[in-house]
Amino acid sequence: MNSTLKDHLKTHYESHSLSNKQLNELEKLNFKNDFYGENKRSKKAIFWSIPALVAGVVFIFFVSPKRNSLTSQQLVEEMVYNHNKTLNLEFSGRTIEEMKPYFGKLDFKLVPSQRQFVKEKRLIGGRYISINNKLAAELKLKGDNNKNYTWYQTSIPADGTLVNNQFETYDHGVKVIIWAEKGVLHGIAGGPNPVGIAGKNVAFVPNN
Repeated sequence: MNSTLKDHLKTHYESHSLSNKQLNELEKLNFKNDFYGENKRSKKAIFWSIPALVAGVVFIFFVSPKRNSLTSQQLVEEMVYNHNKTLNLEFSGRTIEEMKPYFGKLDFKLVPSQRQFVKEKRLIGGRYISINNKLAAELKLKGDNNKNYTWYQTSIPADGTLVNNQFETYDHGVKVIIWAEKGVLHGIAGGPNPVGIAGKNVAFVPNN
């Protein structure tokens, strides 16, 4: 009897099986459902990713430091750091006019200085350097007793800072003077360490 029941069940389900045409139609429906369902999910993901991207850009804009401006302290720190590196000269020359052709990549022209503390020193050469992420000139000077000084020339910041006064300060025992002259921002680092000044001490004294 069991055998007979199995035979009847087999015959019953086989009689209700789908034809090849019906199977093909079912596969097409299944494919369309998968495709459009995945497409909708992709569009939804793109839709939500756009606001996230905008929010990220805004966050970077407000959080990242604005490199078009430069504080006096940042400038002093960069000058002292590069002065202490004592990098080799790229060009040799004894006058600004002699050095100008070597610095054609700058967005300004090298200028001589009328400051006495510059005129009393000997120019021996220079190299390109980066100040505030901009190409600048680093000129090497020799003072009394063959002391080394570093003279920087760079473009004045777009916001016009650091152009009204001459500043003198010390950073890690190195004397730094910053001033603007002939449309160029200048800085000179070096010289003997005064007694009692060691380590970092950035305190500016205007000297008009």
